[in-house]
Amino acid sequence: MLTADPNALQDVTEAIRGTLQNINRVVADNQETVKASLKNLETFTAALARNSEKIDNVMLKVDGVVGKADNLMLGLNTLAGGKEGGELFQAVKSIRELAEDFDKRSGALMTDGRRTLGDISRAVNNLDRNPTRLLFGAGNSNNSNAATAPAATVTPAAATEKRRQ
Repeated sequence: MLTADPNALQDVTEAIRGTLQNINRVVADNQETVKASLKNLETFTAALARNSEKIDNVMLKVDGVVGKADNLMLGLNTLAGGKEGGELFQAVKSIRELAEDFDKRSGALMTDGRRTLGDISRAVNNLDRNPTRLLFGAGNSNNSNAATAPAATVTPAAATEKRRQ
């Protein structure tokens, strides 16, 4: 047999009544605000219902954009190659190898160019020193000059002045 204290049950009942009275007072004090909020909620749900097709279309477009973004990310991952290196890594590697090969070849080309310019410079200097060599050849230049031309002495300063003209 259980016995309960009648005062304890009465205390709980009074606490419940007090809470309900407080709730009733809050609702009564805010009745207009609660009505306005419910009206706004009703308007909002009606607008959602009227525009449900548009909202569905927007959501489909968002899904499409997300799908394209996923495909783009997969494509970028393929290009980058993840851990193993993909197409982009291979392209960068090829460009680096091409640049290194060009660097080696351009160095050799520059060396050959310098050598060729040196050869041309020597040939021009030889032509300046002995222009008859061009007309009569290397073996005949001294003999033909001595036989046909009078001897003339040209100083280095005069030769330099003649080249400037």
